[in-house]
Amino acid sequence: MASGADLHLRPDATYAQNGLEDEQMSAVVLVAYGPTYALTILFPTDDPSSITQKRVNAWMHLIWGPFLIQCEGSNKQFANLLDLALVYRAFLPLPGRGAQLTEDDFDDFTARLVQTALELHPLERADDELSELAGWLRVN
Repeated sequence: MASGADLHLRPDATYAQNGLEDEQMSAVVLVAYGPTYALTILFPTDDPSSITQKRVNAWMHLIWGPFLIQCEGSNKQFANLLDLALVYRAFLPLPGRGAQLTEDDFDDFTARLVQTALELHPLERADDELSELAGWLRVN
């Protein structure tokens, strides 16, 4: 049995269950189940302008706090989720400059995130896939 929280990466149910493949999925949902707590994080996949510093800060708070403590996330899970949040933060504009990453980068990243979510069975843990995605993020 895998250690840490039960992590699941799910496509937007409206998209996945209603044959909307010709439309862009608006979000991928991360669901983390721990022994006494569960949390969800909605990662936008259709519009980089929907990413705000406030949203990224909220993700960081969830990852550093409830995910680690109440969900009992493992160190590896923590690192993978932190990598995801940091990539989203890289799409925020820097003071006096634009974002560190482009809209094309966003499209490449979110296409990979969406594909990962679509390939998983609804009850399958996402640890291995999130590790692969985090590895891809580190080299791209």
